[in-house]
Amino acid sequence: LGAAAAVGASPVAPARRSGRIRVAVVGSLAFRKSPFLAARIAAASRFSGGTVEVEAHLIGSGRLAGDIRQLAAQLNASDLVRLRGELPHDEAWRWIVSSADAVLAPSLQYETFGMVLAEAMAHGVPLFAFGSELALSGVNAFVI
Repeated sequence: LGAAAAVGASPVAPARRSGRIRVAVVGSLAFRKSPFLAARIAAASRFSGGTVEVEAHLIGSGRLAGDIRQLAAQLNASDLVRLRGELPHDEAWRWIVSSADAVLAPSLQYETFGMVLAEAMAHGVPLFAFGSELALSGVNAFVI
């Protein structure tokens, strides 16, 4: 994976291991943030016929945690969907910078400004987003 990082940010070395790509999803486990989409992306990576699987690490809390676990189990992808719970800000970003290959912002709602997007860019972590004034495809993110 690679993406243009924010100007002046040092690039992050990829954290490859065992044929899996780790994506971090940071934020509340709420419908407006589309956390189910992250679980579906991880599951689809297993059954798409490709050689690389996606591990979705959801960092945050919310009432949808049990539903996300249930969906991952139904999709036979419980090992690819990791709910890490609420982490202190600095600890979350230390983990992301050292262990994640990218940040995924799966919110399907248009967000005018997302702190997670800005922080991913500031840390030089590749970013995949579905839409935001901050995420510019080919410039500082992959916009899906």
